[in-house]
Amino acid sequence: MVDFIYEDNHIIVITKPVGMLSQSDVKKQYSVYDYLKDYLKKQKQKENVYLAIVHRLDRNTGGIMIFAKTSKSAMRLSEQFRNRSIQKKYIVVTEKIPTTGEKGRMINYMLKNEQKRIAIASSSKNPHAKLAELEYELIDQIQYGNQTYYKFIVHPLTGRFHQIRFQFAYHDAPLIGDRKYGKNTIIDYPAIWSYEITFQHPTLKKTMNFKSNLPENWPFC
Repeated sequence: MVDFIYEDNHIIVITKPVGMLSQSDVKKQYSVYDYLKDYLKKQKQKENVYLAIVHRLDRNTGGIMIFAKTSKSAMRLSEQFRNRSIQKKYIVVTEKIPTTGEKGRMINYMLKNEQKRIAIASSSKNPHAKLAELEYELIDQIQYGNQTYYKFIVHPLTGRFHQIRFQFAYHDAPLIGDRKYGKNTIIDYPAIWSYEITFQHPTLKKTMNFKSNLPENWPFC
């Protein structure tokens, strides 16, 4: 289920499994937040425990997440996310090399279509358009059946809705399993994994870096 990576009096760092919500939606489905809240209740042997979610991953995106155990930690971590001082890296798998090459930077302008819940390309002249920028590098080639697939490490420089999925698709290399932005349905979810996070500890004032083990199954391993 949920794998613990690190915990102290202020934060919890975990690996979220694919298919589990970060936080419950209107359907009240059990989430990572609920799981950790139950864990803290049992640990502290009381019902009233504090836990704050400071960022989210999509249901079908697994990998590393941080939760705050105090209001002070939540405020300071949220501020780091707002000012983009927290560095995140992802692993993605595609069946093509992007038109921008095996390594480089993708820069696009995009809009969020609220009705369809997708990102769409836009002109920089559109006042509603948002700049999306990321760096990426090819780290492995994977043979599966008669097909070659490509594994990239991705560092988003901005934090836009579906940014990585949209930008790789825009540059002709959609993530495998991504039904919104591509056609390859060899797996049931987009091949993206929240792999690494670097941030300033909210109280210790030192740089923390954590990596999440990749799943031991195709397409990541």
